[in-house]
Amino acid sequence: AEALVTTVIGLAVAIPSVIAYNHFAARLNLVLGEFEGFASEFIGSLAKDGFV
Repeated sequence: AEALVTTVIGLAVAIPSVIAYNHFAARLNLVLGEFEGFASEFIGSLAKDGFV
C-alpha cells in the first residue's frame, strides 16, 4: 500500500509538470518564431538599404 501511495504522489507531481512544460515550450516556440520573422525582416531591410 505504501508503494501505491508513493506512486500516486509521484504522478500527482509529474503530470502537472509535464503539462506546464509543454505549455511553456509551445509559447517559447511561438516567441522564437516571431523573433525569427522580425530578424529576417530587419536583415532584409538592412540589405535593401545597402548596410549588409
